[in-house]
Amino acid sequence: MRTAVLFSGGKDSSLSALMLSKYFEVELLTFTFGLSENWRSAERSAKRLGLPHKKIDFGSGVIEEATDMMIKDAFPRNGLNLVHKKALEIVANRRFVSTSAKAYKIISDGTRRDDISPHLTLAEVRSLEDRYGVCYVRPLLGFGRKLIDELAGRFFIVLEGENLPKRADYEGEIRCYMRENYDEETVEKIFPSRHVHSRVLGLKGGKYV
Repeated sequence: MRTAVLFSGGKDSSLSALMLSKYFEVELLTFTFGLSENWRSAERSAKRLGLPHKKIDFGSGVIEEATDMMIKDAFPRNGLNLVHKKALEIVANRRFVSTSAKAYKIISDGTRRDDISPHLTLAEVRSLEDRYGVCYVRPLLGFGRKLIDELAGRFFIVLEGENLPKRADYEGEIRCYMRENYDEETVEKIFPSRHVHSRVLGLKGGKYV
């Protein structure tokens, strides 16, 4: 079954992709707002996992809507959830591919048990599946951070840090957009000061990327 995994190149989405690749035809999709080439770091991670990869553009209006929501709320949760739902809907609706392309039967991501954002409610999951006729799968939904760290350490060479350069997640480009259109103080007010991110550099026993 053709399966799309929303992929940032971090250990969570990499673990989900690795699990699903044992059973399904997995393709990794990295979304971008078009503000940077950061998606290429996810492309390199995908190459080391040995899985096909695509870059997908959000199109206009998404980053503006999400940023306005974050500034109004003074925290990022709802804005990040909005972006993630938009990404899932784009994949489910196949708006980025030709009509002749095969549809994805399964859509997945690296969201975990303890994630607050991005995270879909059960009602939102059912709505996505019913509207588009897909299965939305979250392989790590029952996994806590300790176990995820253990599994990632078994399979991957991982770089972790609070300010990783060229991150291919939603937050990285949103931060860039805010700095260009607002100021650093606004960014620091909205996003947590201590938030560890990860990037998969390669498979254990393989080469760095």
